[in-house]
Amino acid sequence: MKNLNEKVKKVFHVSPFFQIEGEYEFNTKILNKSIKVEIKYYKKDKTNLLNAIFYGEQSELNDKNLLLCFFAYPLMTIKVIYSIHLHALYLWIKGIKFFNRPNPSKDIISFSKTLIKDNCSIVLAYTTDKKKKSKNLHPTFGLWDVSLRNDLRKSLNSGIRKMLAWTAKHNVSYCKFSESKFNPFFNINNPDDLIEAEDIIEKGWV
Repeated sequence: MKNLNEKVKKVFHVSPFFQIEGEYEFNTKILNKSIKVEIKYYKKDKTNLLNAIFYGEQSELNDKNLLLCFFAYPLMTIKVIYSIHLHALYLWIKGIKFFNRPNPSKDIISFSKTLIKDNCSIVLAYTTDKKKKSKNLHPTFGLWDVSLRNDLRKSLNSGIRKMLAWTAKHNVSYCKFSESKFNPFFNINNPDDLIEAEDIIEKGWV
């Protein structure tokens, strides 16, 4: 049997009945051809608010089994959507507190405004290197026009692997990503970076 356990902070708006706080605990157990996934949600004070469990049995992916699943669970998507809204209605009737979806981050709004203002097809994030006083581009983080997907596919097939080599062929704008206590794109490349990372962790910034 193989056990996988992980805890992560809650940073996304998942349910209108829970605030963005606390943490999730994921427990996965794999035994032979079966799997069990359990998700627990805890508030800041460690109060357990949610338990969700999934069980599954491995089966061969073929036409026969796909047809069996189709007829055994008809209209599954509609059923799930219906059940979610029905139970949400029950909770609302009981008077449970409702939390609105938070507004998008300032960075996402800035990206969108830049895309429209500059009439470009790509907006890439950048931060400022305070030591070197230079601009650091982060080409894997940005907004991309989906119409570029075919060109990106062709470029990858032709051997292009550097993102900036590909984006340079298009109309690109850049948007400064907000920095608070440390660079959000910080990564460890040398011993000094490791010391800085340990300092960030010790201060409780992450």
